[in-house]
Amino acid sequence: MMEAGLFYGRTKSRTHPKMRPFVSGTRNNFHVIDLVKTMTALGTATKIIREKVENGKAVLFVGTTSVAKGAIAEIAKELAMPSVTVRWLGGTLTNFKVITERINHFKKLKNEKASGGLEKYTKKERVVINREIERLERMFSGIEGMNELPGLLFVIDAKASETAIREAKKMGIPVVAVMNTESDPNSVDYPVPANDRSEKGIHWLVNYFERTIREARQEAMKRKEVKTQTPEKKPER
Repeated sequence: MMEAGLFYGRTKSRTHPKMRPFVSGTRNNFHVIDLVKTMTALGTATKIIREKVENGKAVLFVGTTSVAKGAIAEIAKELAMPSVTVRWLGGTLTNFKVITERINHFKKLKNEKASGGLEKYTKKERVVINREIERLERMFSGIEGMNELPGLLFVIDAKASETAIREAKKMGIPVVAVMNTESDPNSVDYPVPANDRSEKGIHWLVNYFERTIREARQEAMKRKEVKTQTPEKKPER
């Protein structure tokens, strides 16, 4: 964690008052994050993530900053989970029905293109439709397979994802958020104090939670196998 640079906070003047309990000192006018408390926060976040995954719920990964989007896209792809790595689309959670309709429209256009169905249109019309597909691809590619609201939101950089966090809160969806010292830890359910601007640090955190999710899935599979193999007891007469 030290080598990944997760202890680097923001300048003293930018630190949120409620983040001070997570600060262990200062270095060159920058606050230093207490990594012991970061590990405690990771442990707490791990429990809720395990609970959701073991119960078959999806985790929606959100990371729209330049340093976070690559790692977020990677973990989402590896785990077949939904993600948002571009600008958060308002209503993604609070207006999910309409978003789902737009995603279905996107899928329909893609399928039509793949099957050669666009050939019935004029060249000019095909250009317009292809542009529409490209636009919808940018908007929805990460959540294309999200058929229901996620069980949990995982955010890198709470400050950059305030709209997503507000929507999750409104819908009763718990939020695990990696946040630096300028954020309010009370704005989310499970704050993880850490440097959210370090690419190396973000990869460390993402790998940590990827292992957690894989372990939770394995545990869920074991429970399912045991349940399948255990014969039902016949009622006594």
